[in-house]
Amino acid sequence: MARRPLVLLTACGLLAAGAVTAAADPEPPVLHAEQRRGTAVSVPLPAEAPTRKTVDGDASDWTGDAPLTSGFTAYSRGELVHSDFLFDAFGADDGDDADRVARNDALEEALPGAYRLEPTYQYDIGGELGAPTDELGIAGERQYGDALDADGRGHVAAADLRELRVAADRRTLHLLASTTTATAERAPALLVLADVEDGDVERPVPFGSGLTTRTGDVALLVAPSGGTAVDLRTGATSAFPVAASLDGWDNVLEAGVPRALLAGDRLRISAAMGVWDGAAGLADLRSDRADLVNVANAAFRPAEPVRIRFDKQQAFALAAGSIDAFAQDVDVEGLVAGRSEAFRPGPGYHERHLRSTEAISREGDLDGVWQPYGLYVPTAYDPAGASRLTWWMHWRGGDTHDAAVVSPRTMRDFGEDVDGLVVAPRGRGTSTWYLGRAHVDFHEVWDDVTSVMAVDLNRVYITGHSMGGWASYLFSVLYPDRFAAALPYAGVPTQGLWAGCELDPCWQGTNGGDAKTQWTTPLLSNLRHVPVAISHGALDELVPVTGVTRQAERLARLGYEYRYYVFPGYEHYSHPIADEWAEGARYSQQFTRDPDPACVTYTRSMPFERTVETGPNQGAPVEGLSFDLDSAYWMSGLTPVDAERGTATVDVTTLARPTAPQLLLPEAGGPASDGQYGPWAMQGQRAVVDPTRRAPQAVNGFTATLTGASGVTLDTVRMGLRADRAVTGTVTADAPLELRLAGPWTSAPAVTVDGSPVAAPLRDGVLVVPLPAGTSALQVG
Repeated sequence: MARRPLVLLTACGLLAAGAVTAAADPEPPVLHAEQRRGTAVSVPLPAEAPTRKTVDGDASDWTGDAPLTSGFTAYSRGELVHSDFLFDAFGADDGDDADRVARNDALEEALPGAYRLEPTYQYDIGGELGAPTDELGIAGERQYGDALDADGRGHVAAADLRELRVAADRRTLHLLASTTTATAERAPALLVLADVEDGDVERPVPFGSGLTTRTGDVALLVAPSGGTAVDLRTGATSAFPVAASLDGWDNVLEAGVPRALLAGDRLRISAAMGVWDGAAGLADLRSDRADLVNVANAAFRPAEPVRIRFDKQQAFALAAGSIDAFAQDVDVEGLVAGRSEAFRPGPGYHERHLRSTEAISREGDLDGVWQPYGLYVPTAYDPAGASRLTWWMHWRGGDTHDAAVVSPRTMRDFGEDVDGLVVAPRGRGTSTWYLGRAHVDFHEVWDDVTSVMAVDLNRVYITGHSMGGWASYLFSVLYPDRFAAALPYAGVPTQGLWAGCELDPCWQGTNGGDAKTQWTTPLLSNLRHVPVAISHGALDELVPVTGVTRQAERLARLGYEYRYYVFPGYEHYSHPIADEWAEGARYSQQFTRDPDPACVTYTRSMPFERTVETGPNQGAPVEGLSFDLDSAYWMSGLTPVDAERGTATVDVTTLARPTAPQLLLPEAGGPASDGQYGPWAMQGQRAVVDPTRRAPQAVNGFTATLTGASGVTLDTVRMGLRADRAVTGTVTADAPLELRLAGPWTSAPAVTVDGSPVAAPLRDGVLVVPLPAGTSALQVG
């Protein structure tokens, strides 16, 4: 990229900056300790009378609030509610992992950075680091459990416990278990061990479980056909009522256990989920290992370490044939009295649950209505304040927790060291390119995290690697008013490949994508107020550096703030292997979003919009799935003349909120920095206030230029325009335009265009002004 002279910017301002000081990095390069597991914060609340429970399979009489944070349990309205990990029903380890993990764990005690050996083996990146994963026969096994479902798959979907609730009245202990997936043909069965008195005698657990217990006194099996209680001390057997709801999305087993069967000094329970055998026990999940157990998922594991499937402790405990270690105290009298507490996720990394829309969900394995996302909470988080938030978007072939597991500094560099939250969406799969259903997933995670955490919406950032780098471009160009900065790492400018030229061979799609249609470069003009820091390896074998360089050149020509970091020795996977993100984090987090900037530039491409609605390899398009990508800041309703194949662009400036003129200064840097030791060379440009010029006087008007557009709406209040004075505007359009001005008018004001009165009706507070093609002088009032 050629050297550029000093550039004088227009009066349209960019972004406010604020200092962010990152903590010193005490770790050596690459050898980074594992990501710490999140904690829970619970605060007692006044008791609330519990609802009366009926064993009917209808969960509507269970009203307690769930933690919705995997592994944790809380009391709410007289219910003990446990949220289990999603998609972790892999059962017992078959022994292949145990020896390796024991050695690695011992080494990790002496050298915390040795943790990274474990995800290296599990993640099948032998081709990148030379680890002999194929020879060891464990390549790609991202879980520890080795149970086999009836179809030979490792994930036992019907036994994937999502939630377990316990309630009580004076006569009955009520249980409600929910799974992520279930059908009448492949139904779950819940095994509960109740510890009611002291004792340390090993006993076999019935129902074909394959387990033993030293603490359990009574074993309960909750199955669709009914419930069975076995007193392990005497062998006495009793029945209790069960109701199942396995149609649709409920996937519920509900039971009422007489408290007389659980009489004792206390109540501690451990629980596990298996598959019902259709008779009186648990189906076989043991593959070719007769010594393994027939449960796939254990509850009450708050200390489960951060892993891709969160099943390390579970797999090893089940391999040892016991769930005693996962016992939970139950305050029965507290349940009766309506014990309640407020729960929130504390510092560390969490898996959060959200209920997705049914329209994009399918009852099968990982595609149900309940979906996970990763959430990092920094030590400094204060729910009474508002915290910055960074979106981490995973790479192609990755999943929700890959960054936290494979590259553990990700959450610390973008979270702990800048006192910020980090969210990692699943994106409805591993290779969805955040389109179609995965695009809905983004919006659902956004709504959930901003409702449960205190987020500063003016300090939201987006980053990711590879396909996640593409997502950094995708979401920032489509929704520039949501982000303060974007940081693509090894990010491709389109869904697939763009080599940097505009001949047909320069584009190559992947996962069914249309690389030409999904090209983000023409939409980079939308990033007027979103600085971009691009990091890319010069030796990237999957995403050619030539196309990425053209992305950076486009930002330079637009006169926008950006940085382009080139790592001479890096190829495609070097960034997650090096696991160093501090330089980008420091750069991005100095910026703050202006929700109402003086200028708005936005392009809406209907072909691009159609590809966002369909998405790659996700089955038939979702009927009615539509994204109106027509707004940014105080501009909305941008409508192309050609609603199917057209592109519309608007460039509008409010003169009521003048900003100080700015200078655009070139930047350069390298070869390394604290927390980013891989050599790099950076060039870019930044905006500073021009001390030699004054801001222009405020005017109650605006200017706008539109191409390919038939309509647009401007919010005059957010533009700073006053309705009690005449509003002037100069509008240039290449086609007849319906200009809609939203404001506080209670009756239609007089409107002139080029000095002549025009009929401009007021509809629900929106003044509709017809304008001809060309340049028009507008006056309102």
